[in-house]
Amino acid sequence: MSIWPFGKKMEKKAVADNLLQYQGGIYYIGSSTAGSQRLKQYVEGYRICDTIYSCVNLITQSAVLVPWYVYRDTADGDVEEVEKHPLLEWMDKPGPGMDWTEFMTRSLSFYLTAGNSYWHKMVGSFGKYGQVEVLRPQNMSIKVDTRNAEIMAYEYRVGGQVISFPPKEIIHVKTFHPEDPLYGLSPIQVLARKVDISNFGELWTIALLENEARPSGGLKIKTGVINEEQRQKINQMLKDQFSGYNNAGRPLVLSGDWEWQSFSITPKELEFLHSKKAVMREICAAYKVAPELFGDSENKTYSNVKEARKALYQEAVLPLLGKFKNALNEYLVPQFDDSGVYLDYDVSGIDALTEDLGLLWTRIKDAKINGIITRDEARDEMGYGELEGGDTLSEPMGSTATPVDELGKTPKPKPVPAPLAEEVPPKPATIEEPKPKKSASVIVKGGGFWTKAERKRAKWNAFRRRTLAREKTLNVIAQKYLNAQADRIIDAVKRAPSVNMVDRWLIMDKRKEASLYVDATMLWYMDTFKQAMAAGMAASKGEILEHEVKAGVFTPEHEEKLKKKILYTGEEITETSFITVWDLIEEAEAEAMTMDELARAIRDKWKDLGPMRARRIAMTEAARIENYGELEGYKETEFVDSKGWICSFLEHSREAHIQADANYRDNPIPLDEPFIVGGESMMEPLDDSLGATAGNIINCHCAMFPHVKED
Repeated sequence: MSIWPFGKKMEKKAVADNLLQYQGGIYYIGSSTAGSQRLKQYVEGYRICDTIYSCVNLITQSAVLVPWYVYRDTADGDVEEVEKHPLLEWMDKPGPGMDWTEFMTRSLSFYLTAGNSYWHKMVGSFGKYGQVEVLRPQNMSIKVDTRNAEIMAYEYRVGGQVISFPPKEIIHVKTFHPEDPLYGLSPIQVLARKVDISNFGELWTIALLENEARPSGGLKIKTGVINEEQRQKINQMLKDQFSGYNNAGRPLVLSGDWEWQSFSITPKELEFLHSKKAVMREICAAYKVAPELFGDSENKTYSNVKEARKALYQEAVLPLLGKFKNALNEYLVPQFDDSGVYLDYDVSGIDALTEDLGLLWTRIKDAKINGIITRDEARDEMGYGELEGGDTLSEPMGSTATPVDELGKTPKPKPVPAPLAEEVPPKPATIEEPKPKKSASVIVKGGGFWTKAERKRAKWNAFRRRTLAREKTLNVIAQKYLNAQADRIIDAVKRAPSVNMVDRWLIMDKRKEASLYVDATMLWYMDTFKQAMAAGMAASKGEILEHEVKAGVFTPEHEEKLKKKILYTGEEITETSFITVWDLIEEAEAEAMTMDELARAIRDKWKDLGPMRARRIAMTEAARIENYGELEGYKETEFVDSKGWICSFLEHSREAHIQADANYRDNPIPLDEPFIVGGESMMEPLDDSLGATAGNIINCHCAMFPHVKED
């Protein structure tokens, strides 16, 4: 039966033929139906539903643009491309009547429609297996031994015949199905309701245009009556001369006492017509395709088509290629060679992703220039081989240490303006400068060396100059991260059909968001920590580090602790964003906003708060990591066993921090014991690992100094 009441009035054969066996709606194909029969219905849904057809074709056409190559791991741990191999010959013609593009198109299309893709390995000229056939999943049945649940055979029906394949000849790539261990879950099954609405809605719209499901109006005689024969003649005349799209808008000339009465479309019917757009967007969301790629300008998720295509590759194409790459390398490649070759794809030539690669290369180059990675490590990340002498780190430019004898002559620094959100950090120089002359190590007698006012202030001034420089860089990184976060939130929110159906708990994956913050900022944190560690080691010798130098020690333990700190910061940022969006959704519900209005409200809020949030993140994290790294630097020297607190004594300095400066000036504490500041424990200024609250951390500019052992 039809699930739509207006479907029963479709009388034209051309309309009825469009339904075929699909007329009952795929939502009602129950689990009791045989697996292969259900798959036939889902493939039929792909043939009829234009949105699914468009999504599947767009994904597969984008996927086949990605080139594949054969690689081998070398003995020295490098990777080399294999230019001559039987596997390359197979890729030229994987199967009968197929090149590589056709092979991937069929495989991916069946996977995206039926949730299953089958390859039959044919015995060929390579001694084991040669070409493969891509089989239709709707014709495949899996036979299982009910005693032990082992697959006995794959039965393939073609032209009334059944061909039985042993399991070793079939490669089955499938989606996850929570209830069926044999068959993958078809995306069209998940979208069954939406597909029915879309398909039957199309037929209903056609019927309206054909003027058969309901008349658009009627002729009414004001006085008198007409007989049945006259009524039929008038109906036939109207049908012949005015119905159908060819006669749309044709004028009707009336004479006598006649009147035309229009039958307009009801608001309910208009609402259904608009709901088709929502259905299209939901289908696109399921396939991770932006609706604007199909011309839906009313529901734009990305700022332009380029961003939408980039998201298509990142969210739909690359995960799909990764799954098929694993299947090829695990089940097919070993049939040709057991010497360690494997297939992989290369996205460096895809225009939609070249910007990301450009940013990655810039980060690698900057990391090399700043002495974070070696030249060989940078070349390896970029896909190049090693060079002679490329295993050493570059010495960063402008690194100097001020000897203790010069401390009294340190000029008072000029005020440094606070960085603006739009400032871009200066590009590192690309030339190598001579290594700075290092001052002799100074063993300072008397634990109160750094407690002298002029030295203490000079050390804080150097600390502040370093953190301001670091703030500028992180400010830009944080703002980019927050902008990208807004895009992800809007994308998640707009997947709901209306504001009151937004699932607030699913708008953000908090763990994923925190991990994305780690990915975006890890290089900055590592570099800042290393420089701070070098500053701590210099202070332990009675020196002030004026500029950047390369730290001598960075252990896996340091890296692990640093990652935990970054992840915790990412979680705090995500929680603030989550609360902000929650409040916006509540406001949108109260004001009956549309989805587009809610998306604009989120964008505007991030635009207003983003610069301020990025500035606060940069200011807090620069001082936090500077202090943490400096404390680790103290621990790496033999001269220091205790520490003291330096208050910034700025206008907004907290009373508890001023008191801490006085308490620990002449009463140092061991390096592994916490300061007690305002009743809270802190290993170093801005440390929150022991439970210190925001009231002790936000806008804090305090620093530390080492107490040096007596000679």
